[in-house]
Amino acid sequence: MIITLILLIGLCVWIYYCNQRVISFLKTGEDRNALIWLYVAMVTAILIVSVLVFSMRQEVISLLDVFYHH
Repeated sequence: MIITLILLIGLCVWIYYCNQRVISFLKTGEDRNALIWLYVAMVTAILIVSVLVFSMRQEVISLLDVFYHH
């Protein structure tokens, strides 16, 4: 549970940092670097969310069982 919380906080901080980098690149007219940072943010967010879902798979399965068994 603690690891999940740390990963979620890390994801929020990482997305905020990438957002600030993209904004600064767009202000200076460096569209290519902004696009690279945007793709890096998306790929890392997908990886972190995948790890979170994988680590919580038992909780998700038990939650789905509650809905399907009633």
